[in-house]
Amino acid sequence: MILYDLHTHSTASDGTDSPAGLIEKAHSLGLTAIALTDHDTVKGCAEAGAAAQKAGLRFIPGVEITGREHHQLHILGLGVDVNNSDLLSALDRCTRTRFERTHLICEHLAKQGIILDADKINASAGNAGKPHIAREMMALGYVSGIQEAFDRYLDTPGVNAIKKYRVPYAETAELIHGAGGLAVLAHPYQMKLSDAELDEFTGAFKAAGLDAIEVYYSRHTLQMAMQYLELAGKYGLMISCGSDYHGTVKPDIALGTGAEGSLIRLREQLQADEGRYLINAL
Repeated sequence: MILYDLHTHSTASDGTDSPAGLIEKAHSLGLTAIALTDHDTVKGCAEAGAAAQKAGLRFIPGVEITGREHHQLHILGLGVDVNNSDLLSALDRCTRTRFERTHLICEHLAKQGIILDADKINASAGNAGKPHIAREMMALGYVSGIQEAFDRYLDTPGVNAIKKYRVPYAETAELIHGAGGLAVLAHPYQMKLSDAELDEFTGAFKAAGLDAIEVYYSRHTLQMAMQYLELAGKYGLMISCGSDYHGTVKPDIALGTGAEGSLIRLREQLQADEGRYLINAL
């Protein structure tokens, strides 16, 4: 049984559970520790921390920052000081550009006959992103579900060309360390690098301050997890475990256990040394 989850999201970004609701669910599932890692914001951490203290659950304040250098490069900052001024300044810039991006995406969709109110979407979202746009499209009847919105409209070259602000990975590590946290490379497979490219990048990121790699993740296969475990050993990185729980946005991913128990299966198959897990360093 996995007793902690170091990669989760709430309504402060693109999850569907409130920060307090996320903690309540974690407590009901018997988890002993949880990190909240919303996209480019720490605004849900105060509420989650208060709920965790009340429930007797260990809470780790965190954030997920989008990196600049590669497609889907995401970096978790775990154990950060959510009042650190440098971190907050960087995240505020990310949020502002997210709002601008919402307007640009809505303008792009309007050319296809999909009329959305960007200001309404931004106002209703803790930190606006594509899932919020997809939900509004579904609410207005343009699509029948979230996945259809992405498949037909949002995960397309035209929309993907509309970039949000991304922080260079070395700067991200510096921000996280400056806030007292640890930097974790999230879901490495999403960058779509070759084995050699990922090895090279991991080594460079380690030199820039990377502390850990997310070996156990909901959509990692056994082969992927074995590769990332090997990279952790090669570069002296700690190991992280996270579901990337979003609530109903990703309905197949369960808090604490991943996609159909994938986190538990990976742990059982690899039988990795518990002493190397990031949870012990936080």
